[in-house]
Amino acid sequence: SPVFADWTLDAALAQLRCPVLAIHGEADDYGSTAHPLRLAERAGGPVVLRLMAGEGHFPHRSDEAGTVAAVAEFLAGLPVEGRNRTGAIC
Repeated sequence: SPVFADWTLDAALAQLRCPVLAIHGEADDYGSTAHPLRLAERAGGPVVLRLMAGEGHFPHRSDEAGTVAAVAEFLAGLPVEGRNRTGAIC
């Protein structure tokens, strides 16, 4: 849509300080890998980018085990110290 041609999340991403796990299927028919790459480049905090080979728009459905493993690995790598009472590290 021309109305959203110049719209981006860049300003919001720059303010992001929480660790981010960006999971994206390399064979996604709806969004190219440019989207998660841009998120990784523009985020103000640490980003783990997980491009899932052979997966499409729904890697959490087509490769549930791989997605769960990626999330578990990401969470295991987060620091324990500095968390608030809810467990958040932001």
